[in-house]
Amino acid sequence: MAVMWWWLGAALVVALVVVGVAGWWRASHADARRDAPSDKGERREFWVVHADRLRGLPRFQRLVAQRLRWGRLTLVGLAVAAVGAGLLGARVVGVSNDDELMRNRDVMLCLDVSASMAPVDTSVVRSYQRISGKLDTDRLGLVAFDSSAVVLFPLTSDAGFVQAHLSDAATRVGDIDHEPIAGTRIAGLGSSLVGDGLASCTSRFDQLDQPRSRTIVLATDGLVSGQAVYSITQAADAARSKGIMVFVVAPDNDDADALATLRAAAQATGGQLLTISPGRTTNTNAVTSAVQAQQRRAIRAANPRRSFDRPEFGAALVCVGLALVTLARWRQRP
Repeated sequence: MAVMWWWLGAALVVALVVVGVAGWWRASHADARRDAPSDKGERREFWVVHADRLRGLPRFQRLVAQRLRWGRLTLVGLAVAAVGAGLLGARVVGVSNDDELMRNRDVMLCLDVSASMAPVDTSVVRSYQRISGKLDTDRLGLVAFDSSAVVLFPLTSDAGFVQAHLSDAATRVGDIDHEPIAGTRIAGLGSSLVGDGLASCTSRFDQLDQPRSRTIVLATDGLVSGQAVYSITQAADAARSKGIMVFVVAPDNDDADALATLRAAAQATGGQLLTISPGRTTNTNAVTSAVQAQQRRAIRAANPRRSFDRPEFGAALVCVGLALVTLARWRQRP
């Protein structure tokens, strides 16, 4: 919260106070003039016999107390309205980081659909579904790869679309008897070219000139068969150069050397290695927490501060003050 023109608000409040004091002074002096002798030398006053008895009546005392009470409420209402008018004049604004960045998180799900990943691919897709449920306001995409990469759906913020296509993907992977996903296998190139798959996922991000949070969740066993264009390390370096964080989801019974390579690649980008067992989901909380942490770093790097008017406080005080004055004046009527 901040105030744009505090001096204007203060000046407005002072002006209203001065006007109020001047009105009270004039009213009190008008009463004095009525009590002063007229031009004919006569005082315009009224004598009431046994006024002390009148003032001692319980009904009279209640009426006086009631009039004083509503008079005080009128003053309070005027003061509240004056403060509200001062806030409106001072222009109270809210200052925050651009909350659009709260929804500018891009997560590319990168799925190895080679035969060796068949036992855990269904569990991986279920983990992807859980991740998408926690990041339902962000853009998610899905790329499947074996010897070649295919975009199953591009980055999109349509949560229903993402869930529907992930459900469809869950029925298409995980069974070696099923036909491979069209375009993921090209004869003669080999199988599970992880580096090429990761590099392909890296190239699927758009709007690279904007300070968006970008994450790849790569599900693979790291077992490469064939001649790849990119090694896993080279692909990870390419991701890091673009500010992309890579998480790796690997079967927990994988080859130790492959796991070490995947872990080093993930850590080089600021991510980490997660393991998964057939029939289970991985720790999606670690993924979503890291994605949100990366998003905060992107916001701090961009530092896009913006301000927006907050007139509701002043307007509310003005309305409350006028309502109190109206109520008090209405109850003061004889």
